[in-house]
Amino acid sequence: MAILCRTIKSVNAVTSLVYFPMLFLSGATIPYELFPSGLQKVAKVLPLTQGIKFMKAVSMGVVFSQIDIYN
Repeated sequence: MAILCRTIKSVNAVTSLVYFPMLFLSGATIPYELFPSGLQKVAKVLPLTQGIKFMKAVSMGVVFSQIDIYN
């Protein structure tokens, strides 16, 4: 971050620009399955999306070996 941002204000701005779209697209606030296919493709590459999918599967009782976070 220090290479990209010279001040605390710019760090806060960059962090917000990365964090909030990732939070929105991950499925933590709105179910991932409701997104149009274009947004689902974008969300698939976000690490938080994979974590949310994993936690949903575990909470629904899916066997660990059957969890497929890549679909």
